[in-house]
Amino acid sequence: MSARRETVLTAVRYGLSLLLLLLLQTVVLPMLPLGIFPNLLLPAVIAVALIEGYEGGMLFALFAGLFGWALGETGFSVLPLFYVTVAFFAGFLSEQFDAGRKWPVFALLNALFCACGGLFTLFRIVATWTGYDLLTVLKDVIWPECLFTYLLSFPISLFFVLLKGRRRQKKH
Repeated sequence: MSARRETVLTAVRYGLSLLLLLLLQTVVLPMLPLGIFPNLLLPAVIAVALIEGYEGGMLFALFAGLFGWALGETGFSVLPLFYVTVAFFAGFLSEQFDAGRKWPVFALLNALFCACGGLFTLFRIVATWTGYDLLTVLKDVIWPECLFTYLLSFPISLFFVLLKGRRRQKKH
């Protein structure tokens, strides 16, 4: 298979995966009686950046941020910039470690950026502040959202690793 065709197929796989995550994020999760909405795109951005490096990760992050913002995943307009920044740092660190050491890096980066995502949620709540108690918001919204995002990050990243692994097996 030619390198160009392989690149196009990888882009299509990532695009379809992004569409699936966006549908889960914006259609399925709001219908569940959870009361919180984990961010499914953030772990996907980190996983793709770790797999593809910072250039591929930043491209995926840009599309994830733009489509997530356009589909109403969040009303905060710096989402594409946040995702691209996350992808840059994750991709840069990915190139500093060999493949066997990327999972601990992923776990650490994901925890760090889930906390940053929680801060963005907190800023959105503060921007529309109408009598919320800060401790209640942290306890009932921010902490569960960050924890749920972190826990879902491992199956999401495994999904992207399997996408990449399947392509490598066909290549040989």
